[in-house]
Amino acid sequence: MADYTDNYNLKKPNIKEKYSVNDQNENMDILDGELRRIDVGIGELEKEVNTGLAELTANYNFNVTCTDTEGRPIQTQYTKQDASLYLQVDASNPDANGFYQRIEEKYYEDDGTTLLKTVIWTLTYNEDGLVTTRNWVVS
Repeated sequence: MADYTDNYNLKKPNIKEKYSVNDQNENMDILDGELRRIDVGIGELEKEVNTGLAELTANYNFNVTCTDTEGRPIQTQYTKQDASLYLQVDASNPDANGFYQRIEEKYYEDDGTTLLKTVIWTLTYNEDGLVTTRNWVVS
């Protein structure tokens, strides 16, 4: 008697059973459906990201307000058209290769001075400088 996988209920035939093309096709249909669902979800996320980037570009000015000794930005600000602060991003805690392991995003109310929320990212990198883990906390 066949077993089934925990996540997608794919049929896992017993080692003593004969191979079944029908079982294989059913498994492939399940996988195809899940891949399609994931693909659609990724497309929706890409649209949201692109919309957000377009909004930032159109409605906010980007300024580097502080750099490290190598000239890399460690503080940036997004200001609204009226020059009030919308978002400030601070990078800190560089690792041995100079990659910043802590990113703090401070979002401000419409008045530009009252803090709305803070998002803190903790990052780790591989030797090529690519992020390998990221965790975030909202306060």
